[in-house]
Amino acid sequence: MNLPTNYDTTGKTYNALTRTQSAFVRFLYDAGFTTKDDVVFNRTYLTTLANQHGVTWPPAWIVKDTTRCTKRGYYAVPELNDYIVEQAATAVVTTDNDSEEAHIVHDDLDSSIHVSDDLLTSMPI
Repeated sequence: MNLPTNYDTTGKTYNALTRTQSAFVRFLYDAGFTTKDDVVFNRTYLTTLANQHGVTWPPAWIVKDTTRCTKRGYYAVPELNDYIVEQAATAVVTTDNDSEEAHIVHDDLDSSIHVSDDLLTSMPI
């Protein structure tokens, strides 16, 4: 579900999260939530995702924070937006580096060296 346009995201950044909180945001991303602003989840889904990662209850930092509640049973995790943008930027950098390196070919063989694919003719007897 999309983040409401009037939702205040002040102070809710990915870099401000603790290690365990950022891990849960990564779990959401790995579960397929990679579209910016698709960051509102119902309590049942948060519980299911927590259970899949060995936790009984959804994270209290999400469900107990009344400012995250967009409507009954639905909670915003705007930090996921930051993580989505960060991952998209990393993917672009990685793709650019890979494509530049893919076009570089180095030949370090001396011109006097002969390379053969036939092992029998290239082996001394």
